[in-house]
This record gives sequence, structure tokens and C-alpha cells, in this order.
Amino acid sequence: MNNEAENVVKKVCLIKIAIDMHLRNYRVVGQIESSKPQPAQRFAPEAFYGWLEKQGGLAERVVVCYEAGCFGYEPARRMKAMGVEV
Repeated sequence: MNNEAENVVKKVCLIKIAIDMHLRNYRVVGQIESSKPQPAQRFAPEAFYGWLEKQGGLAERVVVCYEAGCFGYEPARRMKAMGVEV
């Protein structure tokens, strides 16, 4: 058997992510392609960015939506630098 073939991860086309940002934590809901939205998750801000980077490895395209509000566009710039569409 070819072990390399077993380790290949098939990427999905699209992961959509909605974020409700607060100073202490981010509430995040994801949706893989057109499936049912996943249950909300709570992340500390830095933990969220680590999780988001992993999502990029699972999909050809990751799209994020959030309300800039008091955070402005800094999170958008950071996510775009990771290859995420904001």
C-alpha cells in the first residue's frame, strides 16, 4: 500500500466563517460549503487566529464576515495576510 495516498487530505471548496468579536473572546460559527452551520465556538483572540490558519489548510477558499466596530480593520488586515477573504 502507498502510505502517501492515505495521508492526502481532500480540501473542500469553501468554508464560511462569521465572527462576533469581543475584547475577551470571539464567538465563531463556521459553515462548510452548503452544509448546516456548525455550533458556535468561543476562542481567545490569539487562539482564534491559530484555528483560522488551520481552516485555510482544509479549504481552497475561506471567507470571513465580521463587524469592524471598535476593532476597526486591523483584524481584516491580519486575516487577509493569512490568505483569508474578508
